[in-house]
Amino acid sequence: MALSGAEAAAVGAIGGPLGALFGRIKSAVIAGLPGSAAGNAAGSALGAVINENMLASNWCISCGHTFGAQHS
Repeated sequence: MALSGAEAAAVGAIGGPLGALFGRIKSAVIAGLPGSAAGNAAGSALGAVINENMLASNWCISCGHTFGAQHS
């Protein structure tokens, strides 16, 4: 089915802005991926430091015994 000039213009008027919108959304998602990966790595490193220095050594209030997680 062939479209007349007016019909093609109507399709272009609707499709153009939608295509631009989807292009912007796609670009934002792709641009956000490296930042989220960097944030994940930084958060993981910070969590490991907190676990190692603050959470791994526990002290019993009753007997004074200290214990921590064993790392391999």
